[in-house]
Order: sequence, then C-alpha cells, then structure tokens
Amino acid sequence: MENSQRQELAVKGENLFRIRTCGKSGREKAVRKNCMQRLAKGEAVKAVQEKYAQGLLKEMPAQEKYARELSKGMPAQEKYARELSKGMPAQEKYAQGLAKWKTMWEKYARGLAKGETVQKKYTQKSAKGTTGYKASPREKLEDAIVGLGLVGILAFFFYRSVWALPFLVPVYMMYQKDAGKTRMLKRHKEISIQFKDAILAVSANQKAGYSVENSFKQSYDDMGLLYGKESLICQELYTIISGLGNNLVLENMMYDFGKRSGVGEIMEFAQVFAAAKRNGGNLTEVIERSALVIEEKVETEKEIQILINAKRMEQKIMSITPFGILLYISATSKGFFDVLYHNPAGIAIMTACMGVYLTAVRLSGKIVNIEV
Repeated sequence: MENSQRQELAVKGENLFRIRTCGKSGREKAVRKNCMQRLAKGEAVKAVQEKYAQGLLKEMPAQEKYARELSKGMPAQEKYARELSKGMPAQEKYAQGLAKWKTMWEKYARGLAKGETVQKKYTQKSAKGTTGYKASPREKLEDAIVGLGLVGILAFFFYRSVWALPFLVPVYMMYQKDAGKTRMLKRHKEISIQFKDAILAVSANQKAGYSVENSFKQSYDDMGLLYGKESLICQELYTIISGLGNNLVLENMMYDFGKRSGVGEIMEFAQVFAAAKRNGGNLTEVIERSALVIEEKVETEKEIQILINAKRMEQKIMSITPFGILLYISATSKGFFDVLYHNPAGIAIMTACMGVYLTAVRLSGKIVNIEV
C-alpha cells in the first residue's frame, strides 16, 4: 500500500510540474506576441509621421512664394491707404455740408408745421365763429329769467295755478327762439354798419398809397378808435390781420368773414373782391363802390326804422295792455274772474284766449320787423 501511494504521489507531482511548465511557456508566448504587435504599430505610426513631414517640406516653398507675393503687394496697399487718408477731408466736408442741409430742412419742416398749426387754428376759429355772434352766458341768463317771468305771468293771469307752469314750457321755448333771432338781427345790423365804415377806411387807405393788405391792417386801428377794440368789426379785422401774418389768402378770409356773420352784403363784397383781385380789376374802385352800396342800404334801413319806431312802440304797448286790463279788473272787482279758474270750462276758455293773444303778438312783431 505504501508503494502504491508513493507512486501515485510521484505521478501527481510530475503532472503538476508539466502543467506549470506549459503555463509559463504559453504566457511568455502571448507576451512576446503582444510586444511584436505594438512594435509593428509604432513602426507604422513613424512611417506616417515621416510622410507628413515630407509633405510639409514640399508645401514650404509654396508658402514662401505666397509670403513673397504678399510682401510685394504691401506697397500698393500703403499707397491705397494714403489715397484714402487724402480723401478723408473731402468726405468730412461733404458730411458737414449734408449736416447743414439737414438742419435747414428741419427748420423748414418746423416752419411748415407751425404754418399748418396756425392754419388749423384759423380754420377752427372760422368754423366756431367769432365770439360776438353767439349769445354770452350773461345774455343766456337774461333770456332765461325773462322767459321764466313771462311763463309765470301767463300762468297767473290765465290759470291762477302753479300746476300750469309745466304745460307752458312750449311758450318758454318759443320765446327763447324768438329772442335768439332778435339778437342775431340786431347784430347783423350792427356788423353791417361797422363793416361799411371799415370798407370806407380801407378805400381811404388805398387812396393814400397803401396796398390792400396794409389797408386792412390800418383800418383795424381806425375801427378801434371808432367802435373800440371789443367790437365785432375789430374782432373780425384782428382775425384777418392774424391770417395775413401767416400768409393766408385775403379773399378766403373775407369769404369766411361773410359766412360767419351771415350778412349778405359781406358775402357779396367778398365774392366781388375775390373776382376783382383774381382778374386784375381796380380794387380801389371796387371797394369804394361796394362801400357806397352798403352805405345806401344802411341809410335806407335807418329811414325805415325811424318811420316804424312809433308803430313798434305801439305794438309793445298793445302787447302788455291785456295784462293791465286784467290786473285792473281783478284789483277793483275781486272775484269777477273766479268762474274762469279751476274748472274745465274756464281753463278751456282761458287757453283759447291765451292762444289768440300769443298769435297776435307774433304777427304784430313780424309786421314791424321790415328788412331791406
């Protein structure tokens, strides 16, 4: 048994020695193989590097040639730069000239904008009309007080009741309308007379050697002395002078004047004046004849007013006479008119009487208002 065990152990030892010996030889072979492969790769990289170096050496002459050509072109570039530097003063002068022209154009544009603003303001003022042609707040208040007083008088004498006031609102509105018309007619007559004097002043200034525009400017001072600076004609002349100062056309401003005032004589004069100035007529003669025509018309109206002033006074007296009679009878005979108040029949009768009275007042007012 011992021999057999020894033999087995000897066999195992030999096998182990063989295995270890074979393993070492295999590893060495693998290491050698790897080293050979790395060496081969290194030689290949070196070959590539040598080829790249050879290519660079070949390209060096071309780069040197390009550098020589660049060095040759430098004088031409320096020459071009000197020429550019010489041309800079001329460009600076040109830029300065452009800046000056730009400044001038900006000033011109601001002037145009200012002129447009002035024309716009004049157009707005022409559209609104002169302040004197419209009723002032004080005049409106006076008309309202008089209208309320008239309605109160009618309610007292015809109904003896406060509840009648709401039903008399149409009478109040009618009075306001008539008061506005009367005021406008009065101002039309006033502006006609003042315009006649202004045209005569313009004609006299033209005969003295003034131009048409300067004649209108001079007439403003004359009308200021005659009627005051707050008069209607001075307001209109001031508007015309302001327009002339801003290069507006005189004929258009005269037409606007006639349109605002609503006076036929001024509109006709504006049309004749525009035609004469456009066609080269004798403006002095045209203005003088127009002034004479307006003066004749104003004088005719004055004569008519003098003749009918007495009739107008009679009409006003007759308009208040019925109230005096009612007041007298009510004061002397108390209760005489009680049957006409606070009952349907009496209200109907008094309403009819009031209608007849108001109709008579309106008709008499139209009769005495004669227009030429």
